[in-house]
Amino acid sequence: MDMNIKGNQVTAARALLGWTRPQLADHANVSLTSVQRFESQTGDSTTEIKEAIFTALQKAGIDFSDGGVRPRLSKITVFEGSDSYLRILDDVFYTLKDTTGEALFVCIDDRKNPDAVIEGYRRARKTGVKMRFLVEEGNTFLMGHPEEYHYIPAAFYHNNPQVIYGNKIATMTYGFLKQAVVIENALMVEAQKNIFNYLWDKSKKARMTDAKIRYDI
Repeated sequence: MDMNIKGNQVTAARALLGWTRPQLADHANVSLTSVQRFESQTGDSTTEIKEAIFTALQKAGIDFSDGGVRPRLSKITVFEGSDSYLRILDDVFYTLKDTTGEALFVCIDDRKNPDAVIEGYRRARKTGVKMRFLVEEGNTFLMGHPEEYHYIPAAFYHNNPQVIYGNKIATMTYGFLKQAVVIENALMVEAQKNIFNYLWDKSKKARMTDAKIRYDI
C-alpha cells in the first residue's frame, strides 16, 4: 500500500465513485469521523484506518498514482459457488444503497428464488434501490410490482440472469461450476443500459401477478 496517499486524493476518489463520506466509512468499515479526519488531514490517522480506506477505494476500482487518482479502466471479479447470485445482490446493495440508483435485471425468473435471494432483493429495495426486470413472456409469477416487469418472447428467453447496476455488469454462468462474472467498466455499462432500455421500450408490459410472496410485503 502507498502510505503517502493524501486526504484530497481520497476526496477525489469518492467523487469519481459518487460516494458520500458515510458510504466510504461503510465500505471501509471505519467510523465517519475517521474518514472526515483523514480527508481534512486534522490529526493523525492510524495505519489500520489508512489501509482500510485505501483498500475500500481500490476494490471499488480506483488507482492511486503520482499524487492523484484515476478510475481503473476495467475490473473483473468472479464469484464462485451456489451463492453466486446472492453475492451479486449483496454487491447491488452495497453499490446502490442510499443512492437514486437503479438495477436492471435480464432473464430473471422469480419462481426460482430461494428465501435468501428474496431477502437480498428486499434488503436492496428497502434502501430505495429501483429495479426493472425483463422476464419470459407468459410468466405471471412476479414478486415485485407488475409495472417493474416487461416481457421477452419465449423464443429469445434463457434463464441466465444478467444484472446491470452502478458501473457494473454481472452475468451468471451455469454448467459444471456455478459462478458469476462481474465486469466493472463504465463504457460497457452505458452500452448495455442502452440495449436494455431499447428492449424495454419495444416489449410488452406485465399487467398482473399471481405471486403470493412479494418483495415489498
